[in-house]
Amino acid sequence: MPCKFFDKSVKLDSSFGGDIINNGIEVFVLHINHEKESWDYYINKTNYKLEGFKFVFNDDPEKGEIVFNEGEKNINGLIVPTKRIWYDLDMNLLGTDILIENE
Repeated sequence: MPCKFFDKSVKLDSSFGGDIINNGIEVFVLHINHEKESWDYYINKTNYKLEGFKFVFNDDPEKGEIVFNEGEKNINGLIVPTKRIWYDLDMNLLGTDILIENE
């Protein structure tokens, strides 16, 4: 996942919208264009957590993936998701990553 938001090549869309995702969560949608991919980041409107993201390949807009974060754990002050759930652009489940086991 490209996370270098301050690189000169990153183009953050100056207008951002809202959406409702993943069981009714209201989010801000930040759109960033990278050289090969376009990314939408879903930021919770209430608590500003990264709820998920979507990326689409610029040379083939029919290909990409949507990922939702689930759960959270505080590790030394850093709140990280415990699970990522991956979908294709048609919302067909691709898989689930367990990032941190819940205790």
